Amino acid sequence: MLKSKKVTLKEVAAAVNLAVPTVSQILNGRKNFCSKEQCEKVRQTAREMGYVTNIGYRIMTGQVTHTVGIMVACAEHMQEEHYRTQILNLLQIFAGRGCSAFCHILSTDGSIAIKEVEEYIGRGVERFVFLGQPFGSEKIFEMLNKLHIPFIGNTPAFARYVMPDASSGRQEIFRFLKRKTGGNFRIFWWEWSLHIFKRIISPIDDPEYYCRRLQYIENCQSNYYESAFAIGWQATRDILEKSPEIKGLAFPNDAIALGAAKYLLDRKINDIYVSGCNGERELLRFPYPVSTAIFDLDEVSRLLAERVFDNDECKIAVPVTMRLVS
Repeated sequence: MLKSKKVTLKEVAAAVNLAVPTVSQILNGRKNFCSKEQCEKVRQTAREMGYVTNIGYRIMTGQVTHTVGIMVACAEHMQEEHYRTQILNLLQIFAGRGCSAFCHILSTDGSIAIKEVEEYIGRGVERFVFLGQPFGSEKIFEMLNKLHIPFIGNTPAFARYVMPDASSGRQEIFRFLKRKTGGNFRIFWWEWSLHIFKRIISPIDDPEYYCRRLQYIENCQSNYYESAFAIGWQATRDILEKSPEIKGLAFPNDAIALGAAKYLLDRKINDIYVSGCNGERELLRFPYPVSTAIFDLDEVSRLLAERVFDNDECKIAVPVTMRLVS
């Protein structure tokens, strides 16, 4: 079998009618005198021709690699639409900036996760965007800080983060259910992350009011979407058998809320308010109305990609758009 010929920098330069050094500057993200439009044309042409930067040569010669690692905390995140969207956005943005980008799903074993990050550093990754808090995060953060490698995340677990303001969204949903049901609602949450729930409700008047309406649900399993759906279905059945007068149900995400909505839809129950949180498109099309907070993922991705290139203080919560169904 014949091997396909590797596209050279000289061939890309000829295709865009520019000098090789100029094309090299553009593809390596260095300063040049070309317009923004011309730079984008060079990058687009290089992508279409299949040009691949020789990362190994750069590493061996001590050059800057312009390589970013997108580290996903666990495989379950890949089943959530908002994580997949952020990954695709980031890959596109980094490619537009002339950067190489790896996307990797980290192990749920913290000792393995840190080795995976170390491996990518060895491959020439110069900065990291983390989606979700990785297992073994303290040791990972300590290592990256010691090596002076810039990194940023999408949760407050990071010293530097850009995230959707889901906490404010949940607060608004809880207030909405309080108004609509006269307090006759329940909030479902994971017991292992009770500290996060308490942090979310701490700015609300009388946090204990919401704590008294808390119901614990089981953790999602490896097949995240199916188990989340089943958890919402089961939780709704159980609470209505025990307290049929309940008029509002709040869930930590849309996948679990969909299971609840399916239970109500099948039984033709149409007078109970249901809420999720992360604005998944399937929920927005579902025949049973569900309230949610819609994330501006384009803006979150843009800011993550922009701020990973500096080490300035960064604690940004991007506002969400509420969909409160009356």
